[in-house]
Amino acid sequence: MTIHGVCHCEAPYLCRMHILLDCRPLQKAGISSETRWFIITCAKELGTGYGVKWVFLLDKGGEGLDLPAGGKQLVHKTLSGRPGDWLWYGWLMPRAARREKVDLVMTARGRETSAGKGFANKIPLCTWRLSDEGLIFSFGGTDVRAPLAPDEEVRSLPVGEREKLKEEIAEGREYFFADVTGMGASKVINLLKAFSLFKKRQLSNMRLVLAGAGTIDNLDSYKYREDVCLHPVRTNGLIEAAYAVIHTPRRNDPGIAILNAWRAKTPVIVVANEAGALNGPLPEGVLQVKPDDTGSLAEALKSLYKNEGIRNELIEKGASRAAGLSMRGSAAAIGELLKTN
Repeated sequence: MTIHGVCHCEAPYLCRMHILLDCRPLQKAGISSETRWFIITCAKELGTGYGVKWVFLLDKGGEGLDLPAGGKQLVHKTLSGRPGDWLWYGWLMPRAARREKVDLVMTARGRETSAGKGFANKIPLCTWRLSDEGLIFSFGGTDVRAPLAPDEEVRSLPVGEREKLKEEIAEGREYFFADVTGMGASKVINLLKAFSLFKKRQLSNMRLVLAGAGTIDNLDSYKYREDVCLHPVRTNGLIEAAYAVIHTPRRNDPGIAILNAWRAKTPVIVVANEAGALNGPLPEGVLQVKPDDTGSLAEALKSLYKNEGIRNELIEKGASRAAGLSMRGSAAAIGELLKTN
């Protein structure tokens, strides 16, 4: 914040920085992309907490983005695929950067930046990429790993609030939760098969809540249909009120969904191989089962259902690992990178 010409924000070196954010890769990533959410949330924090002024370059026709208020939006329509990338990065983005007189351009690293090398010598590029070490930002020849953080709207609920949400979501019953947005039909069917095995073995009144689920073939004939609740999108409260989260990492998934569950003090079952999951090793504090192994997933559900000790241990480990993580810290790491270059 600047008052009478004096900067009073937490990071005065960023207070008047003018940055163009390339939104094309974020739009292409899709609504379920955790990297997309993280970049936009960092942009909000850099704007409100550090005074960065944003220009957003958007591809007309792409999915809408929940961009920070107050930033200038430039919308252009271009071609799809590689020809569109060359037009975007070789002409549209350099032109917009010069016209808006920005200090730097922030974009994804890869072939998206190759067409922009001609103007990179005149306007600095700050790029991001996902690696085994996490989300890496590069600027001025320096790499920094931005610490990931959970969604700060997610929180651990007191018993009364949790019970009220359970009434709204699952008629007061305990439930397992899975966000299946963009997930293939076969993976959703495997979740249902594992839930069937669990129900058959335990004879419990537990429910399965699926967010982002479209039409599921033959669901009407599914034996436990009455115990499956479908939600079009993930909304606040679904993770927080769950007995446990079943998480299947998507491609290029940095693991923010796990951090959200940890912040909510909800135990997590991860359906993934060790190699390649979450762009790196699986973290401690989760139960792991391999993809397509419905028997093992059913056993994991059973373990959490029958053994409160295991469940509480996972909750404690997760809460400990999520403690201290914040979007302010994530934005500060990016700010330090920009400051030192």
